[in-house]
Amino acid sequence: NVVLSAATGITTRAVVTSGGTITVASSGATGDVSLEGNIQATNTGLAVATPAISVSSGRDLFVGSANASATSITSLTSGAIVLNAARDIDLKRSDAGNSTANTAINASGNLAITAGGAIAKTDPNSLTASGQTIDLSYGTTLVNTVLFGPAVAMRITKTSGDLVVGSQTGPALVFNATAGD
Repeated sequence: NVVLSAATGITTRAVVTSGGTITVASSGATGDVSLEGNIQATNTGLAVATPAISVSSGRDLFVGSANASATSITSLTSGAIVLNAARDIDLKRSDAGNSTANTAINASGNLAITAGGAIAKTDPNSLTASGQTIDLSYGTTLVNTVLFGPAVAMRITKTSGDLVVGSQTGPALVFNATAGD
Protein backbone atom coordinates (compact mmCIF):
# COMPACT_ATOMS: atom_id res chain seq x y z
CA ASN A 1 0.00 0.00 0.00
CA VAL A 2 1.06 3.58 -0.68
CA VAL A 3 -0.05 6.23 1.82
CA LEU A 4 0.86 9.91 1.41
CA SER A 5 -0.45 12.35 4.00
CA ALA A 6 0.24 15.96 4.97
CA ALA A 7 -1.45 18.97 6.55
CA THR A 8 -0.10 21.62 4.16
CA GLY A 9 -0.66 20.08 0.73
CA ILE A 10 0.70 17.35 -1.52
CA THR A 11 1.95 17.30 -5.11
CA THR A 12 2.51 13.87 -6.64
CA ARG A 13 4.07 12.60 -9.81
CA ALA A 14 3.27 9.07 -11.06
CA VAL A 15 2.14 6.64 -8.35
CA VAL A 16 1.72 2.98 -9.30
CA THR A 17 1.01 -0.06 -7.12
CA SER A 18 0.60 -3.71 -7.96
CA GLY A 19 -1.28 -5.54 -5.24
CA GLY A 20 -1.86 -2.50 -3.02
CA THR A 21 -4.03 0.54 -2.56
CA ILE A 22 -3.15 4.23 -2.93
CA THR A 23 -4.23 6.86 -0.39
CA VAL A 24 -3.35 10.55 -0.76
CA ALA A 25 -4.67 12.88 1.97
CA SER A 26 -4.05 16.50 2.82
CA SER A 27 -5.97 17.57 5.90
CA GLY A 28 -5.14 21.28 6.22
CA ALA A 29 -7.65 23.97 5.25
CA THR A 30 -5.05 25.42 2.85
CA GLY A 31 -3.60 22.08 1.81
CA ASP A 32 -4.31 21.41 -1.87
CA VAL A 33 -3.64 18.07 -3.53
CA SER A 34 -2.17 18.20 -7.03
CA LEU A 35 -1.90 14.93 -8.96
CA GLU A 36 0.69 15.65 -11.65
CA GLY A 37 1.35 12.14 -12.93
CA ASN A 38 -0.67 9.01 -13.66
CA ILE A 39 -2.12 7.22 -10.63
CA GLN A 40 -2.70 3.48 -11.04
CA ALA A 41 -3.56 0.69 -8.60
CA THR A 42 -3.82 -2.95 -9.64
CA ASN A 43 -5.63 -5.20 -7.17
CA THR A 44 -7.62 -8.42 -7.19
CA GLY A 45 -10.59 -9.11 -4.99
CA LEU A 46 -11.57 -5.59 -3.88
CA ALA A 47 -15.32 -4.98 -3.69
CA VAL A 48 -16.75 -2.39 -6.11
CA ALA A 49 -17.12 0.17 -3.28
CA THR A 50 -13.72 -0.50 -1.63
CA PRO A 51 -11.24 2.20 -2.67
CA ALA A 52 -8.23 1.06 -4.66
CA ILE A 53 -7.41 4.78 -4.95
CA SER A 54 -8.54 7.40 -2.43
CA VAL A 55 -7.59 11.08 -2.70
CA SER A 56 -8.77 13.66 -0.17
CA SER A 57 -7.95 17.37 0.05
CA GLY A 58 -8.61 19.85 2.84
CA ARG A 59 -9.14 22.51 0.16
CA ASP A 60 -8.80 21.92 -3.62
CA LEU A 61 -7.86 18.84 -5.66
CA PHE A 62 -6.20 19.27 -9.08
CA VAL A 63 -5.72 16.50 -11.64
CA GLY A 64 -2.90 17.42 -14.02
CA SER A 65 -0.46 20.32 -13.95
CA ALA A 66 -0.04 23.68 -15.63
CA ASN A 67 2.55 22.03 -17.91
CA ALA A 68 0.76 18.79 -18.74
CA SER A 69 -2.92 18.18 -18.05
CA ALA A 70 -2.93 14.55 -19.22
CA THR A 71 -2.97 12.77 -15.86
CA SER A 72 -5.02 9.57 -15.76
CA ILE A 73 -6.34 7.79 -12.67
CA THR A 74 -6.99 4.05 -13.02
CA SER A 75 -7.97 1.17 -10.76
CA LEU A 76 -7.25 -2.02 -12.68
CA THR A 77 -9.00 -5.35 -12.06
CA SER A 78 -10.97 -4.31 -8.93
CA GLY A 79 -11.70 -1.48 -6.52
CA ALA A 80 -13.19 1.99 -6.50
CA ILE A 81 -11.75 5.45 -7.05
CA VAL A 82 -12.76 8.06 -4.46
CA LEU A 83 -11.94 11.77 -4.92
CA ASN A 84 -12.89 14.29 -2.19
CA ALA A 85 -12.19 17.99 -1.70
CA ALA A 86 -13.50 20.43 0.86
CA ARG A 87 -13.77 23.05 -1.89
CA ASP A 88 -13.21 22.41 -5.63
CA ILE A 89 -12.05 19.49 -7.76
CA ASP A 90 -10.53 20.24 -11.17
CA LEU A 91 -10.62 16.90 -13.01
CA LYS A 92 -8.40 18.17 -15.84
CA ARG A 93 -6.33 21.22 -14.95
CA SER A 94 -5.59 23.64 -17.78
CA ASP A 95 -2.11 23.39 -19.23
CA ALA A 96 -2.53 26.49 -21.41
CA GLY A 97 -2.31 24.44 -24.61
CA ASN A 98 0.91 22.58 -23.71
CA SER A 99 -0.70 19.18 -24.35
CA THR A 100 -3.55 17.95 -26.51
CA ALA A 101 -3.63 14.52 -24.87
CA ASN A 102 -6.86 13.01 -23.62
CA THR A 103 -7.29 12.04 -19.98
CA ALA A 104 -9.25 9.21 -18.35
CA ILE A 105 -10.46 8.35 -14.88
CA ASN A 106 -11.35 4.65 -15.01
CA ALA A 107 -12.52 2.67 -12.00
CA SER A 108 -13.00 -1.09 -12.16
CA GLY A 109 -15.42 -0.59 -9.27
CA ASN A 110 -17.35 2.55 -8.41
CA LEU A 111 -16.26 6.15 -8.98
CA ALA A 112 -17.17 8.70 -6.28
CA ILE A 113 -16.35 12.40 -6.68
CA THR A 114 -17.35 14.77 -3.86
CA ALA A 115 -16.61 18.52 -3.81
CA GLY A 116 -17.85 21.08 -1.31
CA GLY A 117 -17.73 23.57 -4.20
CA ALA A 118 -17.34 22.78 -7.90
CA ILE A 119 -16.51 19.69 -9.93
CA ALA A 120 -14.70 21.36 -12.81
CA LYS A 121 -12.55 20.74 -15.90
CA THR A 122 -10.48 23.78 -16.92
CA ASP A 123 -8.59 22.16 -19.82
CA PRO A 124 -10.45 21.99 -23.17
CA ASN A 125 -9.14 18.54 -24.17
CA SER A 126 -11.17 15.36 -23.72
CA LEU A 127 -11.76 13.75 -20.33
CA THR A 128 -13.66 10.49 -19.87
CA ALA A 129 -14.67 9.02 -16.52
CA SER A 130 -16.07 5.53 -16.01
CA GLY A 131 -17.03 3.17 -13.23
CA GLN A 132 -19.67 0.65 -12.25
CA THR A 133 -21.69 3.29 -10.40
CA ILE A 134 -20.68 6.95 -10.58
CA ASP A 135 -21.58 9.19 -7.63
CA LEU A 136 -21.13 12.94 -8.10
CA SER A 137 -21.81 15.28 -5.17
CA TYR A 138 -21.06 19.01 -5.32
CA GLY A 139 -22.00 22.31 -3.73
CA THR A 140 -21.88 24.89 -6.53
CA THR A 141 -21.13 23.76 -10.11
CA LEU A 142 -20.91 20.52 -12.08
CA VAL A 143 -18.97 20.67 -15.35
CA ASN A 144 -20.94 19.30 -18.30
CA THR A 145 -17.95 18.63 -20.59
CA VAL A 146 -16.81 15.39 -18.93
CA LEU A 147 -17.89 12.20 -20.69
CA PHE A 148 -19.17 10.16 -17.73
CA GLY A 149 -19.73 6.48 -18.56
CA PRO A 150 -21.48 4.56 -15.80
CA ALA A 151 -21.90 0.83 -16.35
CA VAL A 152 -24.75 0.45 -13.83
CA ALA A 153 -25.95 3.86 -12.60
CA MET A 154 -25.05 7.50 -12.04
CA ARG A 155 -26.18 9.52 -9.04
CA ILE A 156 -25.84 13.32 -9.07
CA THR A 157 -26.37 15.27 -5.85
CA LYS A 158 -26.20 19.04 -5.38
CA THR A 159 -25.77 19.93 -1.73
CA SER A 160 -26.82 23.61 -1.97
CA GLY A 161 -29.31 25.41 -4.19
CA ASP A 162 -31.16 24.09 -7.21
CA LEU A 163 -29.90 21.16 -9.27
CA VAL A 164 -29.41 21.93 -12.96
CA VAL A 165 -27.84 19.16 -15.04
CA GLY A 166 -26.69 19.26 -18.66
CA SER A 167 -26.92 16.25 -20.94
CA GLN A 168 -26.02 12.99 -19.17
CA THR A 169 -26.61 9.41 -20.22
CA GLY A 170 -26.52 6.09 -18.43
CA PRO A 171 -28.51 2.95 -17.73
CA ALA A 172 -30.00 4.52 -14.56
CA LEU A 173 -29.79 8.18 -13.53
CA VAL A 174 -30.66 9.50 -10.06
CA PHE A 175 -30.82 13.25 -9.33
CA ASN A 176 -30.99 14.81 -5.88
CA ALA A 177 -30.98 18.40 -4.59
CA THR A 178 -30.57 18.22 -0.82
CA ALA A 179 -31.16 21.96 -0.27
CA GLY A 180 -33.13 23.11 -3.32
CA ASP A 181 -35.16 21.92 -6.29
